[in-house]
Amino acid sequence: MSIHESITGEAAPPKPSNSSVSGVLAANWPELARRAKAGAEEMQNLATSAPESGPNPAEIQSEQQRLSQAFVDAQQRQQQRQQQPQEPTKSRAGRAAQRYVPQPKKQKSHDAGLEL
Repeated sequence: MSIHESITGEAAPPKPSNSSVSGVLAANWPELARRAKAGAEEMQNLATSAPESGPNPAEIQSEQQRLSQAFVDAQQRQQQRQQQPQEPTKSRAGRAAQRYVPQPKKQKSHDAGLEL
């Protein structure tokens, strides 16, 4: 007894009727296996035949010297900034308050008897 028979109570069809119904069951598994094996062999060949190129030792030393000099320059700039007097930086709210110019309030009187 198959799973189909035990669940539906009907006899299982002998084979799927067409490839659209059968889906992956109708795939050409031997061809797919052959292509997968060929792809794996190709990847292995590429991995083993990759050129072994690394950084040139002269380039490494040049880059290290450049980075060291950039680090020293950055430290010197930082020390110069600390030695120079700086004007205090103001917050956004402080700058906005400086620009604020109060406007005189316009008073409208609805009661003529209150005006002098």
